[in-house]
Amino acid sequence: MDPPPQDAIKGALRQLILLGAIEYSDEDTSVEEKYIGRSFRLTDIGKKMAAFPLDPRYSKAILSAVEYGCTEEVITIVSMLSGDAILLTPSSKREEAISSRKHLISSEGDHITYLKIFRAYKQSNNLTEFCMRNFLHQQHMKFAVEVRKQIMELCKRIDIKIQSCGSQ
Repeated sequence: MDPPPQDAIKGALRQLILLGAIEYSDEDTSVEEKYIGRSFRLTDIGKKMAAFPLDPRYSKAILSAVEYGCTEEVITIVSMLSGDAILLTPSSKREEAISSRKHLISSEGDHITYLKIFRAYKQSNNLTEFCMRNFLHQQHMKFAVEVRKQIMELCKRIDIKIQSCGSQ
């Protein structure tokens, strides 16, 4: 097994610093210094982020959502982003696929579109029909539902308040 490239390690450390998950533990905090060979300390937020088996960006988003009162929505969006793509757009039916999803598309961006898709999926009486009609990959939607359930359970276990911002 080969060690990861130095650039990958530097990039990962830089990302964790920017997310507030780690900080330098030595006196010199110059960003110009190399990351490799430096001492780092896990921050309080980093300890909370480590509880999630997710990409650090997603963990930080969930933790940040607490102060905005939208943990339920962010968990849903993270669960939709954690798996493979849910949208099916066959080249032979491209226009039909795009047209079928127009009612689910949000002008506020992809994340809100994913939230709308998830909510509509959960409200559907016939999940298979819903996925076929809207050109969604049903197995990937089921995966997102399961990931969401696991993240919700984890949040409850570590005392993260699950709340919705409603229509805000």
